[in-house]
Amino acid sequence: PGSANGVLFVTIEDESGVASIVVWPDLFERERRTILAASLLGVEGRIQREGEGEVVHVVARRLGNLADLFASVAEREAGCRLLEHGDASSPRSLDITRNVPCDAARPSARTPSQPETIRVKTRDFR
Repeated sequence: PGSANGVLFVTIEDESGVASIVVWPDLFERERRTILAASLLGVEGRIQREGEGEVVHVVARRLGNLADLFASVAEREAGCRLLEHGDASSPRSLDITRNVPCDAARPSARTPSQPETIRVKTRDFR
């Protein structure tokens, strides 16, 4: 996160691109604990796009700690989507996606002594 005149900018990223969450100083002061402690931060706000949509900002109105949802990912019963690449010997074969039980999608290297928590590496620019 970066700051300018007390405004906090939080960078988020997914497969579709990068965006900045803009948190005004008054909201930051009210939600300081949530912002600093949440492993998954919920944001409700207004989306702003600049140019051809290359720069995206979400001006935060409300923030929430969704850590419980994040922690429950490993416990979910829903199937996982797994990408299978086409046959290398056949150039016309296609990549396909199939649903499998999540246990089958997990790395086999995990041992019972390893915790099932998900650790997220953060980038702190302080």
